[in-house]
Amino acid sequence: MKKLFLSFAVFSAIVSCSSDNDNDEQKASIIGKWKVSKAEIIAPGTNKTTIILPEGCEVENTLEFDGVNQIAMTYEQKNDACVPKANSLKYNYDKPSHVLYYNFENGSQYSYKVTTLTQTDLIIEDDKYVVDSSTGEAKTYKRYYKKVK
Repeated sequence: MKKLFLSFAVFSAIVSCSSDNDNDEQKASIIGKWKVSKAEIIAPGTNKTTIILPEGCEVENTLEFDGVNQIAMTYEQKNDACVPKANSLKYNYDKPSHVLYYNFENGSQYSYKVTTLTQTDLIIEDDKYVVDSSTGEAKTYKRYYKKVK
């Protein structure tokens, strides 16, 4: 009887844990307003990581996805004030492949891999980010966001 109870308890724990994760993923939506929390630039081969934290007016920067457009609200320092500037792009998010596509007016498209999407966190990765134009070395650029609404 103890073995049967123990087996049931272990199975219940496994099922309840996986169910929570599934619910988080199912409820997660890219739609909403996101604030950048940090960025990482990762060098290929060495995995050397440079962490970039927002500072000054950058801490106000947000991305907002509405289902069709992504509005990037950036803030610049001008005369002791943070001045907002909005840029809008059309986007598509392919949930099964976890790829975020930006569509430009000239017909070109740029993609990012969504490595994490929960109700509170979004991490997007760009492995075509070129830091050193003299070598053409592409590094991975990861952006970390927290949902604000």
